[in-house]
Amino acid sequence: LQRASMSDGFQPLQFVPFSSAPSIGFWQELGRRKLEDLMLDESPLPIRAFARSAASQAAPAASTDETSFGVGGDAPSAALVLTGELKNFNTLEAFKGADKNAVMEVAAAAIREGLASDEPSALTRVVALTFADLKSHTYYYWFGYPALTPSAPFLAGPVASLADAGQGLDAGTLRAALERLAAGARAPVPFFAARRAGSDVEVGPLSTWGAWCDAFESETAAEPVLGFVDPAGPGPHPGWPLRNLLMWARSRPECPEVISVLCWRDGIGMEAGDDASVVIRVRVRLPEEQGLNTASMPIAVGWERNARGKLGARAVSLKGHLDPQALAASSVDLNLRLMKWRLLPELAVDSLAST
Repeated sequence: LQRASMSDGFQPLQFVPFSSAPSIGFWQELGRRKLEDLMLDESPLPIRAFARSAASQAAPAASTDETSFGVGGDAPSAALVLTGELKNFNTLEAFKGADKNAVMEVAAAAIREGLASDEPSALTRVVALTFADLKSHTYYYWFGYPALTPSAPFLAGPVASLADAGQGLDAGTLRAALERLAAGARAPVPFFAARRAGSDVEVGPLSTWGAWCDAFESETAAEPVLGFVDPAGPGPHPGWPLRNLLMWARSRPECPEVISVLCWRDGIGMEAGDDASVVIRVRVRLPEEQGLNTASMPIAVGWERNARGKLGARAVSLKGHLDPQALAASSVDLNLRLMKWRLLPELAVDSLAST
């Protein structure tokens, strides 16, 4: 096999990043936790974000709501669940001065450790920095979606619809196989392997992909595709989760130089039809590379850009969503709690607030 070049039709693979979509309920729950649980504690909180395929070419949303903290009942139906940590600061100055590289490195270390396993949750991460200005009901925030950076960019070859990819995979049969796999796992299946098996489609978890690559190499089975639930909308570019999945594949010694990747965009709320899913030929590594040394892996990237397209924080005010009576009651309660935190730890806040 020859070294990849621009002249052989392979171009640097581009990924569609996540766009954070925190709900009002998310901020209300954070505010409640700040008042009742965290107080002046800046210890990180475990959180989850949820994603599904977008029905348009807008940036795929990573949603957070009151269930992102593990409260309020079941999590919303989503094919992708991102896990990580939120760190809430006590002052705006501390929020602005946060060591963002250190935060991203902690997440990168967790992903690097996860590359050695076949557990999908290790590959989908979220981090968040926040400051809750409870007096003005304004929340400052910056979300990140950590993705490891390869030493050289992944290169993309031809992009084809599922029907035209030549893999013998059809959307209906693949959908049924994925539903059976998810039912057996009792959880969404964000990453998977798939191949043609006679007149049927065989789908397995990530742990099957390496053995299926070996079987294809020995010409005893069809070529497997490495699949993932793609949160990107219709178009040639895959969503952000593929970055860490390709790093996982590249770390496997049995990984071929060029693989087929299925961007599965069907069956999770899209109205674009079966043709939304695409198969991309991806050059994962150079011929001389055999696996990946995860100990020397580069850092992660993934901090979200703000509304101006620059790396930076955002802010949202909830004042417009609260009636004047609720605002007045909230102000009284906040002042009492500030007294308790700083001056009178034994103050019975709830009793005073009700008088």
